[in-house]
Amino acid sequence: MKNFWYSYIFVSSVFLCFSAQANAAINNSSSSLVNTKKSCLDAPRLCIYQVDESISNIKKHSIQWYRLINLKLLAIWEIRDAKWMKQEINKYVDLNDAPPVFLTTVYTLHAKMLFSDGNVTQGNLYANKAVELIKQVNEVSFDAARYAEIIILYNQLNQRKNAIEFINWINQRIARMGPAHYFPNLQTAIAHTYFKTADYDLALSHYQNASTGFIEASNLLATAESYHNIARALQGKNEYSRAITAFKKALQWMEPAVKSGGYAITAKNYTQLRLIETLQQNKQFLQAKLLLKQIKPKEVNQSSLTLYQQLKLIQLNQ
Repeated sequence: MKNFWYSYIFVSSVFLCFSAQANAAINNSSSSLVNTKKSCLDAPRLCIYQVDESISNIKKHSIQWYRLINLKLLAIWEIRDAKWMKQEINKYVDLNDAPPVFLTTVYTLHAKMLFSDGNVTQGNLYANKAVELIKQVNEVSFDAARYAEIIILYNQLNQRKNAIEFINWINQRIARMGPAHYFPNLQTAIAHTYFKTADYDLALSHYQNASTGFIEASNLLATAESYHNIARALQGKNEYSRAITAFKKALQWMEPAVKSGGYAITAKNYTQLRLIETLQQNKQFLQAKLLLKQIKPKEVNQSSLTLYQQLKLIQLNQ
């Protein structure tokens, strides 16, 4: 990616061992956002407020307490407030006797904060601690979203061998949990790994699984991003006509979201740049030129500026 590495892949599950005991003690109302992970992450700031309101009535370090803190950490992550995340996560890093399922959330998020600060050595340490804990968790707590995040962490560290080994470990278990497309975020993370190793056939297969899952879940933007990823795999296979079709389908879903304020124009423009690149590869220079004129440099992410400039140079030479 720059396929869509960051399309809310980290949405960790509320583990089954937390839920049954905690819900009755915390909630008397079915509308409470702390009932489920999904409801919490749909309104993260309000969920954090409800956690803070509830936590004073819960015994510290009880199962219920860990479940609420787990939800709060995930909600803060959803908001993408790094400063707040660092302040909160530091309270729990040394709780070595906490339940493994709680510590995997803490270690994974702490690793991400360390990576963002450039502390790769410590980030690697906590990422590996998270992986080892995940492998200790009983299979009833199969957590596809968390597994996806660990794969992403390995890829960020350029540890492809570890990522593949972890994927193989997951594949031994996923067959018993349901069809692969039931876990679209995990399928996306697996696909990214194969994309990075230029195994475009495997990448395409997993991207297609992910797309099926996002469509069934009616997740429109994730579906759009899945079409982008499918297109990138097809581009890697030099199947430019099919890739162009997939990129255009992605843009059809993204453009209304940009207009409504629900999607960043820089993200949409990255997909458009990749479409332009593929059009040029397919010798469709006129269409590429028209699309390139629509993009303003100030609406291109810093990480995509080199691609933008390369495409402009190619177009000038035609």
